[in-house]
Amino acid sequence: MMKNDIYFTRLLNYIMEKENLTRKEISEITCVPRSSIGEYVNGKHTPDEEKMIRIIDALGYCFETGKKKTVKKSEKSSAKKEKAKDKKKNAY
Repeated sequence: MMKNDIYFTRLLNYIMEKENLTRKEISEITCVPRSSIGEYVNGKHTPDEEKMIRIIDALGYCFETGKKKTVKKSEKSSAKKEKAKDKKKNAY
């Protein structure tokens, strides 16, 4: 097992605990099969580095620092606008 493999497993477990996420929820967020997530969490298998980064990124964390990404105010407001637009569209 390489250094990144151990780091990925620890970071994934940390995020699960910190965000109170289940393997199923991580699977749904990342579009990675739940069985694969289970293997990653247990350290039995690890994906290639590109996939590691995409999984951690999809969970809202930075792979390099292990810290939660911050959302800028402009991104928050545009996300809120999109959500409001969707609600309005679905109301009819």
